[in-house]
Amino acid sequence: VLKNVRSERPGFTISIDTQSSYVARKAIASGADITNDVSAMRFDPDMIFAVAEHPQVKVILMHMQGNPETMQLAPTYKDVISEVYAFLQERLEYAENNGIDKSRIILDPGIGFGKNLNHNLKILRSLSHFSSLGCELLLGTSRKRFIEHISGADVQHRVGGSLATTMLACLFSIDIIRVHDVFEHHQFIKTLQAVAGAS
Repeated sequence: VLKNVRSERPGFTISIDTQSSYVARKAIASGADITNDVSAMRFDPDMIFAVAEHPQVKVILMHMQGNPETMQLAPTYKDVISEVYAFLQERLEYAENNGIDKSRIILDPGIGFGKNLNHNLKILRSLSHFSSLGCELLLGTSRKRFIEHISGADVQHRVGGSLATTMLACLFSIDIIRVHDVFEHHQFIKTLQAVAGAS
């Protein structure tokens, strides 16, 4: 699939979502430009080398408390902003110390990964805080469950809530947003830019 996408869309940026160094290497060899690791390279000790040996490849390091199986059981923080920030800072330093330049690193505060509604809202209000880490920032909020907790909407009816978070991403100059409803988000951002007078 990756080889076909790469040959058919040579100008596209392709991101592969994996916690496995084996999968990462295969994906990079097939044309992937970004490795998105929700464990921030903690679960597979070889992941750091799989990325470092390909200087053209970027890596997304995401904050997650626990693991995907347990992360939502009882997420607890004393101070979610400072703890997420410290985690991302430590992972950034780990990557840099192992040969990955900061320009190749994208940081994601991990909305919905080991966080309850209150934690997610605090992070969304404090997005600008993470810019001091000096990396590109990614925000993935599209259709996530915290929107249901706010509005009661099922997964197919969360575009409005997703767009609200995209508005925040624009206000805080987030570099990358991950969305499901691409057309709606593109239209929203283009309209917002037009109203604001952006080119």
